[in-house]
Amino acid sequence: MQSRLIRSLITLLLAVLLTSALFTPAAFADADLCQTPADGPLSNGKKVSEITIKTSGKNTYLEGEKFDPSGYTLHVKYDDNTEEDVGSDKFTYAPAERLTVSGSSNDITVDLTYAGMSKKTVVTVVRATKLELVSKPTKLVYKEGEKFDPTGLKLKIGYSNGKERIAEADEYAASLPENITSSVTSINITCYGQSVKLDGIKVAKIESLEITKFPDKIEYYEGDKFDPSGMIVSAKYEGSSDSVLLEDGDYTIEGPLDSLAPDSDDR
Repeated sequence: MQSRLIRSLITLLLAVLLTSALFTPAAFADADLCQTPADGPLSNGKKVSEITIKTSGKNTYLEGEKFDPSGYTLHVKYDDNTEEDVGSDKFTYAPAERLTVSGSSNDITVDLTYAGMSKKTVVTVVRATKLELVSKPTKLVYKEGEKFDPTGLKLKIGYSNGKERIAEADEYAASLPENITSSVTSINITCYGQSVKLDGIKVAKIESLEITKFPDKIEYYEGDKFDPSGMIVSAKYEGSSDSVLLEDGDYTIEGPLDSLAPDSDDR
């Protein structure tokens, strides 16, 4: 009887020790490290409670320039009552593309975002008011079907505040077909609502086309699909006796290409 009682007390003591070990402060501390706050953005495991703009940077831009975050500093407060300043290398911003305006307002709202929380700032954009041709492209003479080559083209953008700058290649557009036709004598170029005409374009017209090499496959059964693989087409232009090989996209093939049928003479 006494031995059974001693064994029962030892078992109870072990159970109490095991239970107390599971609920030590250290165990609670480890559990807290694994917990994630239910709501709010996180930074280094802490929840951001407030963001303010501590210092501002450039706030006036020429149309077409991109927002510059340097100079901006965000002051961040966390839910554990800690605070820190965050520079432009740690937050994102939008829009990140070139700044343009429409309508009557010259203001654009920019979102500065850190750890999922954003703060807005407003910048002013100076509108473009004119576009000037500084230098023409190197290539002004084309063969019909060639693509416009803007190499050497230089454009200057003028602004309402009197400032000017040279346009970059991704800022302007040329209004012409992808492949130049003989009817093109000038090209209209636009940039931020302003335009300038590029004159002096000369295009040699195609006088004739010739199949320099027939396709690899020239015999078909009725209903077969035409296969142009291996075919080479060349063109002769006015004022020249030379033939120029054309690329696949420079010409079109017409006819019942998806289901060939014999001509009446072949039946």
